[in-house]
Amino acid sequence: MKKQVEDLTIDRVHAFDNELYNGIRIEWSANIGWGQCDIFRAKEDAADKWQAHTEFMSTNEDKTFLKMLLDKLADMVEVTE
Repeated sequence: MKKQVEDLTIDRVHAFDNELYNGIRIEWSANIGWGQCDIFRAKEDAADKWQAHTEFMSTNEDKTFLKMLLDKLADMVEVTE
C-alpha cells in the first residue's frame, strides 16, 4: 500500500539543455521523503514526445503524483501577462 503524499514542496526547479535532451528538473520533498522529477524530450524525436522520469512515483496508468507536482509548480508561478 502506497503512503499518502502530504506536505509536498518544490525545493528547486531548473531547466536543462544538453546534446541529447532538453527539459526541466523538479526537486521535491514531502512526508514520504524527497526526490526529483525530470520532464524532457529527445532533441532527435521528430514526434516531439515529452517524457517524465518520476523515480517510480507515477506510471502511465496512475499519474496522480506527477499531476500533484505540476499543480504545486503552477501555484508557485507568477503570471505576468
